[in-house]
Amino acid sequence: MHQSKQIIMGALLVSFLDIVLSKCFWRKCSSTNGHTITLDNGKEFSGFKSLQQSLNVNVYFADPYCSWQRGTNENTNALLRRFFPKGTDFSTITNRQLQTAVDTINHRTRKILNYQTPAELFFR
Repeated sequence: MHQSKQIIMGALLVSFLDIVLSKCFWRKCSSTNGHTITLDNGKEFSGFKSLQQSLNVNVYFADPYCSWQRGTNENTNALLRRFFPKGTDFSTITNRQLQTAVDTINHRTRKILNYQTPAELFFR
């Protein structure tokens, strides 16, 4: 399996960078064999250089309007939309609601992961 997918699947919520940036996550990711991370062009990724240095990986940016270059991210966004439809006011979402969504998604088997869950692979 391509290692950058494993990192992204482990993170799962790449578009929610503030969740992903926990010290525990960084320690786990820096111990994997990941080589690349592909991000979209959002301002939330302006700190990509520290990400690159912290994880010792190459960071790439997808071309504008080329969502197929970030397939895992697009799939994850679709899964998140099942819990939080477009237009959801996230200021009304509790930490518990968010954690329930994250746990449910992280424990869902994926064909691309040989029918394992992201949680199984990430915490292996």
